[in-house]
Order: sequence, then C-alpha cells, then structure tokens
Amino acid sequence: MNFLPQNPHIPSSWLEEMAEHPIERVRQMVARHPNTPEYLLVQAAKNLELRQFVAENPSTPPEILEELAMDSRGDIQAAVARNPNTPGYVLEILGGTPFHDLLLARHPNTPRSTLQKILWRLALDERISVRKYVAHHQHAPVSILTQWAKNSPELRPWIALNIRTPSQILEELAKDTSKDVRYGVAKNHNTPPHVLEKLAEDWRLEVRQAVASNPKTPGNILEILIKDWHLRSFIAQNPNTPATALEHLTQFFRYDWYIVQHPNTPSALRQRLLEEFSTSVVETERLFVARHSETPIEILEHLAQDEDPVVSKAAKRSLRKRQGQG
Repeated sequence: MNFLPQNPHIPSSWLEEMAEHPIERVRQMVARHPNTPEYLLVQAAKNLELRQFVAENPSTPPEILEELAMDSRGDIQAAVARNPNTPGYVLEILGGTPFHDLLLARHPNTPRSTLQKILWRLALDERISVRKYVAHHQHAPVSILTQWAKNSPELRPWIALNIRTPSQILEELAKDTSKDVRYGVAKNHNTPPHVLEKLAEDWRLEVRQAVASNPKTPGNILEILIKDWHLRSFIAQNPNTPATALEHLTQFFRYDWYIVQHPNTPSALRQRLLEEFSTSVVETERLFVARHSETPIEILEHLAQDEDPVVSKAAKRSLRKRQGQG
C-alpha cells in the first residue's frame, strides 16, 4: 500500500472503499491522499489516529485545518504548518506561539505581519543556523540586517546575499576582508553599480565571477571583464550583456551556443550563428536551429532532409508552422 500517497490517479471511489480498511496504515494513507472526498476528511479529522494525516492533506478544507491548528498535539499543529494550502488566517493562529516558527517562516501563505513577528523571535534564537536563516530570509526586517551587519561578522555572508539589505550596508560589506562577504555583495541584485564596478577588480576569482553573472552589472563593466577568460562564460549568459560585448565574444571559442540564445544578440549575428549551427556535427545544435523561430526557410528546407529523424521532423514541423498549417 506504499504506492497510495504517491499515485495521483487513484479514483476517489477506490479511496472511499479503503477508508474503512482494517489496517490502520491504509486508513492513514487515505486520510493523506489529495483525491479523498471531503466528507471522508471531515470524518477522519475526528479520529485521533488520523488527524495528523488529515492535517497534511492539501485537499483538507480550511475550516478543518483551523480546527486542527488548535489541537494540543504539536505534531498535528506542525502538519498544518507544513500543509501548502493552509490559509493565512490559520497560520496566524499557529503564529501565536513560537513552537512552529521555522515552518511558518517558510510558508508562502503566512501573513506579512505574522511573518515579521516570527522573524523577530527567530532572530533571538541562540542557534547560529537559525540566525543565518533569518539573515538570508527575503522578508527579514531591515533593522535586524543593519544591526547584524555591524555587530555579527559570522552573519555577514548571508546579509550580503539578502536583497533586503540596504545599498549603503552593501557598500560597506563590499570592503569586508572575508571573500564570502564580498562574493555575496557581488551576487546581490540590490548592489549599486559603482560597488559592482569596484568588485570587478577584486583579487578573488569567485567574486569577479559573481560580478560577471550579476544581471545588474553595467554593460560597460561586462565589456571590460571580457578580457578575463575565466569570466567569459558568465558574461555570455548574463541577460544584461550588451550586443557589442556579445559580438566581441564571438572572437573566442565555446561561447556561440550562449550567444545565439541571448536576448540581446543582434538579428544579423543570430542569423549567422544559426547558419553555422545548421551544419554542425552535433545533433542538438541542428535540432536547435530546426526549432528556432528565426531560422531562414532555406535552412529549414535543408534540415528537413537531415539524416537524424528528430532533426528532420522538427524542421518539417517548423516549415508547416511558417506556412500556417499548424
């Protein structure tokens, strides 16, 4: 019966039959299955041996989850907190105590006011792992991040990565002696351009790579970084890389695959690369050309005769689409 929870195709009629099965484990699996009818979940919620499994079920009605959230058993409350469909007002009930703070902090439905209260409680936790979690949380209170950035060096790598961290704090962290902190700042999308420009000269390769991959790095900085061969693949994949830099990258080996897919690649350059790929010995490159919306008709006609049946079929399908045949 271990297949029950994983199989989404089990009909509700079969689950209704299994709801009275003599084996407790089977009844528990029925209580957890998302296809179980609502009336059975309501009944199961009254059974002590099944309540936790009903609490885990994403199909359990909100009013039942609310009832289970007020159960005295911690494992049942935790199951409600883990349920992806638990509504915000029920999570707010659970947030009245600190017992399930980590679960609630991870839940997408936790109301912002409740989440702020939870994060403040977690910030006082003695465990460094919990404070690191708060330092990296996308809704961490700015006042906590600011205070920790000044007084808690062990948390700075996580603060540096947090997009909530104010730009002036990131500017200070960019001067940190720890490469992990500077790496976090270089990776952060909230880091000011002039700070990224400074970090582009960092002596640690991983910091420069983070700058090269940051979509907020100015195009003129990316053009300069092309001189470093360690950074070229990152620049080729950076959505902010300008057309001039992409054309420059074609002078070097191994980056054409990234360039042909880049949104900033000029049409003429993409056409040239598509033509080159169409004669490649690599099937995946010819297949890419066969499926590409900008591939010229004559190239598609050539690929329609490709020796690889998958490439040939894709090219023929693209030709039919161009001709309006679907």
